[in-house]
Amino acid sequence: MSSLGNVEDAQAIVKGVASVIAVRPDSMNPTRLIMTYVPALGSKLVARSALAPEGPWSEPVVLASCDLGGAGPQTFCSGGQQHPELAPPGSLALSYDAHWINDGGTSIESAWPRLAVVAVPADVP
Repeated sequence: MSSLGNVEDAQAIVKGVASVIAVRPDSMNPTRLIMTYVPALGSKLVARSALAPEGPWSEPVVLASCDLGGAGPQTFCSGGQQHPELAPPGSLALSYDAHWINDGGTSIESAWPRLAVVAVPADVP
């Protein structure tokens, strides 16, 4: 774990994730951290848990599929940012947006951010 002001010493907290991650304490168990993200070029919102930022992190658990309707072919989502101010206890409010590899005639509206509120599943350790 990197100390403040020592960016050169930063280390990966999770491997195999090539996108933005969000990490926050679990609203029902503040000693547990929940990490959320979308796997690179993926279409699912995923969570992992740990007792410390440096892990070890649990195996990934799929929370939900991204709504990519209207975004066209070769579409994926990114994000998985947590919004605890919008989530009831025991749930996660996650924002994400759609991206595409080629334009495929899609509209800009299909890429607008979306918000999903999902229960924290029992199989997130």
